[in-house]
Amino acid sequence: MNNDSLSLKAVTLIVLVGAVAFMISHLSPWLAPLSLIYLWSAGKLSLCSRPRVALRAGFVLGMLVYAVHLRFFWGIFGAGAIALWGIISAWLGLFAAAACLARVSLPRTAFHLSLPILWLACEYTRSELYYLRFSWGAPSYSWHAYPGVAGWIGMYGLSALVLVLLALPRTCGAKGRWALLFLICGTINVAASNPYVAGVQIEFEEEPTILAALDRLYEEHPAVDIAVLPEYTLQGEVPDSILDWCREHGVYLVVGGMVKLEDGYNNTAFVVSPEGAVVHSQGKSVPIQFFNDGFPAKTQQVWNSPWGAIGICICYDMSYTRVTDELIRQGAQALIVPTMDVKEWGEYEHRLHGKVAPIRAAEYRVPIMRVCSSGISQLITADGKVVATASFPGRLETLGGQLEMSDNPRLPLDRYLAIPCLVFGVLIILACYLRRVRPQLLAESNDSQQS
Repeated sequence: MNNDSLSLKAVTLIVLVGAVAFMISHLSPWLAPLSLIYLWSAGKLSLCSRPRVALRAGFVLGMLVYAVHLRFFWGIFGAGAIALWGIISAWLGLFAAAACLARVSLPRTAFHLSLPILWLACEYTRSELYYLRFSWGAPSYSWHAYPGVAGWIGMYGLSALVLVLLALPRTCGAKGRWALLFLICGTINVAASNPYVAGVQIEFEEEPTILAALDRLYEEHPAVDIAVLPEYTLQGEVPDSILDWCREHGVYLVVGGMVKLEDGYNNTAFVVSPEGAVVHSQGKSVPIQFFNDGFPAKTQQVWNSPWGAIGICICYDMSYTRVTDELIRQGAQALIVPTMDVKEWGEYEHRLHGKVAPIRAAEYRVPIMRVCSSGISQLITADGKVVATASFPGRLETLGGQLEMSDNPRLPLDRYLAIPCLVFGVLIILACYLRRVRPQLLAESNDSQQS
């Protein structure tokens, strides 16, 4: 980073390089380090000549990235996808403008310290704190196969850490900074009684087919202790035939269904015991925006299973740390995630969604069993490794294995830093405004009056 303003040609090149690097970084785990170039590009936009130029450049970078990365939005929302891409991109523009304002207003060291704070403030707010929150644009997800750093600093802290390292004093040297960056971000974690969990992918099927799918699951995984069916497997509460199946086979079942209300419904996951009784239920905390996805759950509560506390979150819930954080605070030693990812949304959307769970497992150090309606289902260890999977679309495919309950679940570091960074980010922007922008506006106003 330096204090020289960038030319329009340089800004254009940085935006294009950053966009290409981001998109390529998600094509393969081997290409994940290219997301570092994207973060370098975002930070480099602070060198734009003026904050409004940085705002536009950041917005363009976001649109180039998200129109490709989240292209399945078009198939879901049509032309409305353009507005959604724009809203997500606006946050990247806000970061670039705030970083540029900090560069022209603060001493060099203070400016470098402000970069990770401003990034964490913007990324956490965009992903977690308002109605159109959406975390899938976080560059950290490209590291889903290498969750070492995210395991202790968290997915948002990982990006902020990159900006810290990129802004290290020059005494470290450019080569030294990049070597340290790759060393830290490339760290790969090495991988009571534990239940055997098994799931089957099923989407919009009638009750006889659901029972046949359960029979198939039991036949392929006879050691199963907990069977899992996806979100919306049932269009109501658990019918007697499925209660009877659990009683006959002596198996716990986690299954997605609905609790009907007078003015709507709650999207709900039910837990059925081997005695054929519903012993726990959990509603979806974050219904998908713009969809008929029920009312949000009023409470969250872990399931105190015979093997320990298990948190249940439904599909989109896992994309929000405020939802999964609460389950960990309650002592969840594992997570089970019934998910509806419909076939028509396409394989790319399924693969993108499949990057969330490994990061969550590594962040919390808990295993995750995620069963999707049409793939890509995953059984993930507490160090973020996928040990079993079912393909897309994979109708009636099964997967299973030991759910190795964690004895040390915990929240990563960035959960404690996000809100303070948001507060400090606002204060930084306000201080920069009062120090640099406001005097200029007053001076221009006085000149105008005198003329």
